[in-house]
Amino acid sequence: MLGRLRMTIEQVEKEYDRISEAVFGKAAHWAATSFLVSSRRFSRAELQKQIQRVVKEHSASGDPNGKMLDVGNPCKVLVKLVPPVTACGKETVD
Repeated sequence: MLGRLRMTIEQVEKEYDRISEAVFGKAAHWAATSFLVSSRRFSRAELQKQIQRVVKEHSASGDPNGKMLDVGNPCKVLVKLVPPVTACGKETVD
């Protein structure tokens, strides 16, 4: 949302709250932050609908199914994956 849709941090926080409530329900904030303890289920279809809504409202094209090309976008976002570790700091084995 920050990079491809050029949203502000405030907009992203607001949308995460809206998405969480729509997908998980009223107790969404607790469920989203405590997913290890929560037994709540979510609707894949509702999550897809909410993501498409955000893309439609914030993308340059307004097309919820359009490609989000990174042409001329000065904001670059890097996501780095790290191996999962145990509480002792040792890598877990799958």
